[in-house]
Amino acid sequence: MRLDQVAEKVINFLSSNSGKGFLINELVERLNIPRRRIYDVVTVLRVAGLIRVRREKKGWRVFWSTDIKSSKEVLEMRKELEEERRRREVLEREYVKVQRMLEDVLRERVLSSAESAIRGLKYSNKIKVVPINGRITRINSSGDGLIIEASGDALIVLPAIEIPVNVNKKR
Repeated sequence: MRLDQVAEKVINFLSSNSGKGFLINELVERLNIPRRRIYDVVTVLRVAGLIRVRREKKGWRVFWSTDIKSSKEVLEMRKELEEERRRREVLEREYVKVQRMLEDVLRERVLSSAESAIRGLKYSNKIKVVPINGRITRINSSGDGLIIEASGDALIVLPAIEIPVNVNKKR
């Protein structure tokens, strides 16, 4: 008899007599299966959590686990799990919406405060161009504008802010 057939026979016997525990010797006699094969199957079923084993003076007593869920219970649990997944997806979408709204509000506040700060400054008609990790390589001027080329990562263009300098500083 193959091991899978032995396992099927043991599982059917134990699950149909789930309230009772059986010694390994009783399983050997009742199922007419070699002791070594019973031990093999019991070891696997024990690791899988399908049976419980209690050590007694006469040997191991094997019990079918009452923690096993029926197929109906398993289907109900799968259904609940799927509902939880759907709820989580909805919450994640709502979270993204709220996060975007918050970013928009913060962006508006930063821009409005920056605009307020800029209105209070006086500018000249000058700009400052700062190359990042490189240098300015070429400047082309036309009546419509200015093209500045640079080596490196980027250019930073800043307004040249006129900051009043107090000449009468005391030292």
